[in-house]
Amino acid sequence: MPIKSKFVAQTGVGASAAIDMIDTNDIRVSYAVVVTGTVTYTVQHSVGGEAFMDNTDNTNQTTNQDGNYIFPVQKIRVNVTAGTGTATMYVRQLVI
Repeated sequence: MPIKSKFVAQTGVGASAAIDMIDTNDIRVSYAVVVTGTVTYTVQHSVGGEAFMDNTDNTNQTTNQDGNYIFPVQKIRVNVTAGTGTATMYVRQLVI
């Protein structure tokens, strides 16, 4: 069972590039967002690839946070809504 790791970073206000999830019947995804400087961010996901929705567990955060997805999502990204620092999101997905 391989584990795929990826990361994206967003400096200043805006959404990072989206990380595509590998299509699998058994989704197990964990993520961690590491903040440098001062930012407010929200983790977002898309089930169809275009429209992104906020992750209710990590909305308007200002410190390092982690979480997971146990339901299928197509893409994950971090959206910085305020500040000039950087939010880096690290994603690990178990691929069965």
